[in-house]
Amino acid sequence: MRLIILPGLDGSGEIYSAFIRELTEDIQITIISYPKQSNLDYADLIVYVSNRLPEDEKFIILAESFSGPIGYQLAKRALPNLVAIIFVASFIRNPNRKLISLSRLLPLSLILRLPIPDFIVKRWLFGANVAGSMISKFKTIVRSLPSCVIRARLGLIQKLILEDRNITLPTLYIQALNDRLVLTDNCQDFESRCTHFTQISIDGPHFLLQSKPLECANHVRELIQQVFNPKETT
Repeated sequence: MRLIILPGLDGSGEIYSAFIRELTEDIQITIISYPKQSNLDYADLIVYVSNRLPEDEKFIILAESFSGPIGYQLAKRALPNLVAIIFVASFIRNPNRKLISLSRLLPLSLILRLPIPDFIVKRWLFGANVAGSMISKFKTIVRSLPSCVIRARLGLIQKLILEDRNITLPTLYIQALNDRLVLTDNCQDFESRCTHFTQISIDGPHFLLQSKPLECANHVRELIQQVFNPKETT
């Protein structure tokens, strides 16, 4: 069984080591990182991901945050080997209109050259208990991204329009209860558009896979078990 991870706004896929360690060894993991090009819109990224999905084995997609619209569009296509989808702290419309609009007005090229205070990273992304090594790694990833890429991806989020077409695949939404970026009502968008929908709420910040890796892994394993070995869960 294979789990395909689609990363958040940074697109790097480099901050999932703790979460991956908590998954069982028989789960094969593929992280599809995104190219650092500012001219790629969601349609381009959907094609980019589609070209890298397995053709000879069943798989589940886990779409984190920014990748929610990509996972949603792929799930609507009824791909023959896609058997379920997981959304983590994600969205399919602009998840926080005021915050996204404000962030696009900021001088990102200047801000990214300045040291990012740890308390900001903790408050908005990882929570108070995050390890210093994780903060350092995240800052390194952010600084490696051209500011034009970050601004372009924020622009894609800002322009998202909610669609009405349903997903018939088994769908798990893992919600971060202390998420300051993705407001709680975003979960309802998925619930009303997914025929087989399960919601799990975890007490944690936006970067839930990084701050609560064991809890998230347990729920992911449970879904995988239900999909691939349904007789063992009845």
